[in-house]
Amino acid sequence: MLAQTLKVSKKHASLISLVSLTCLSFAFAFILLRNQVSRTPVISEAVCQQIVKEDAAVTLSQISQLQGKEGVEKASIRQALGSPYCILPKTSIRSGVITEREAYPTDDKGRLIIAYESDRYLGYGLESGQTGSGFWPFSTSETFRPNLKQIDIKEIWENHSGQKIAGHPVVGGLGDISLEYQGNIVAPLGGEVEGNFVLATETSLVKNTSDCVLYSTPQQPGYLLKLCGLKERNSGEIKAGETIGKTDGLLHLSLLTFRRSSSERPQWIYVSPSTQLIASVLSEN
Repeated sequence: MLAQTLKVSKKHASLISLVSLTCLSFAFAFILLRNQVSRTPVISEAVCQQIVKEDAAVTLSQISQLQGKEGVEKASIRQALGSPYCILPKTSIRSGVITEREAYPTDDKGRLIIAYESDRYLGYGLESGQTGSGFWPFSTSETFRPNLKQIDIKEIWENHSGQKIAGHPVVGGLGDISLEYQGNIVAPLGGEVEGNFVLATETSLVKNTSDCVLYSTPQQPGYLLKLCGLKERNSGEIKAGETIGKTDGLLHLSLLTFRRSSSERPQWIYVSPSTQLIASVLSEN
């Protein structure tokens, strides 16, 4: 009887060991598969309007060739980079102009976004890869632009938002749009908020006031959004929907774009923001 019991126990132990080994094998295979997937540089299909070239990729060396090319024809950029992986949705940033965007995977598993307006190259943004999926499986890394500590701008008007004259604050100026709005100002897309900057021309330097920030995102290359009238400011990297700052009743907004005019070096210039862009920074709460 004891021998029979031992025989049954051994049989059960062998069965349990077999099941455990099978489960362990499946778990190990799943981990390997998951790691393999996470290492694959994938651009989310959800944001692509059209796949152009599935095996498209660019190197950092190719990206470096883009600097100083603002204003050249799209064909010239395509020649340098090749065909993109996909076409992203068109967007309206500047009033009366449609911005077209194309995406390329990079050799470090990130994403390069190229922007065009009227078939002319506007600028690029870089997003670095991160594990996990989602609507935007990339975190902000950098956007190519001059150092935010000094923004080389073509023209600064004498009177501008945030300035004080005889102790009285200026609440608007040329290039600014002022809105009666009290509440949170939010980031429409993941990007960066800079609260310490200087606007510079060939003849003057104007330091920002404590109620102003610059907001930028790699998903809208070649543009900076200046927001003033903020009583609270959150600087640094920011996710879509997070609060940039709060207003006390007035928001002063202006849009800068990085352009080359005639034979001059590229500089930031004031342009009119679209109503869609303005609406996107106003919190619904």
